[in-house]
Amino acid sequence: MEFSVNKFDKFWLGLTVGLFTPAFFVFIMFLQEKMFAMMLVSSLLRIGLVFNLVIFLITFYTKFTNIPKGILYATIFYALIIAYLFVTS
Repeated sequence: MEFSVNKFDKFWLGLTVGLFTPAFFVFIMFLQEKMFAMMLVSSLLRIGLVFNLVIFLITFYTKFTNIPKGILYATIFYALIIAYLFVTS
């Protein structure tokens, strides 16, 4: 049985992973310290985006083409949220 990269190389899969990875990190931190996490949502999102970078690099160098695109779009979405939080605070 041969592993097919094309079977899993979907844009929506990359977008889903890219959106949920930083959100999952913030959620875990929120469960640990609720008050601390509420004050530092922007900083926690930036740290969570490091996980997006790791996943992006792994999928990019393993010859996936659409998953890294989805992760990149999710990262841009989070960058806009972080910029908004920075401007409004």
